[in-house]
Amino acid sequence: DIALVAHRSFRSALAVWLARIPYRIGFSSSAGWFFFHEAVYFSWGMPDLERNLALLLPLKPTLQPKREDSLYLHQKINGSKASMTDRFLSHLKENGISSDRKIIGIHPGSVWQTKRWLPENYTRLIKRLSDEAQASVQLIGGSQDRELCQVLSQNCGAKVFNWAGKTNLEEL
Repeated sequence: DIALVAHRSFRSALAVWLARIPYRIGFSSSAGWFFFHEAVYFSWGMPDLERNLALLLPLKPTLQPKREDSLYLHQKINGSKASMTDRFLSHLKENGISSDRKIIGIHPGSVWQTKRWLPENYTRLIKRLSDEAQASVQLIGGSQDRELCQVLSQNCGAKVFNWAGKTNLEEL
């Protein structure tokens, strides 16, 4: 009955039009905006959550995101976030990482193989960050990124910590 198209590609807009979905809502900056019944304003300055929720505005103009909808970290850390922070800091301390050393997180994975940088480039980057910038490199990602992160940590010759699949989005 209704299609909400969060992707701004022509192909996505065309697909819902060809599917003859009776009511189509997408972003005004979509290459196929003219396939939509309603085109909602798109702004890079908005958080993704609010921008995507804006697709619902034609259906409910009074819609406003609630504070608890946000994934932004709040000043008060509690529960699992606190335990994860403690676990992370203690892991660094146990491995001799000074608290004054820069900590850099690298997320090498992507759902799309074509959007991944080559592993050998990550290996060179990690070596440079570790040696030249005196940084502690933390590899991050989902469980599907574990193998790639493991390969990178083995090949770079530096002390790298593989957190892939060990945190959820809020903890990260």
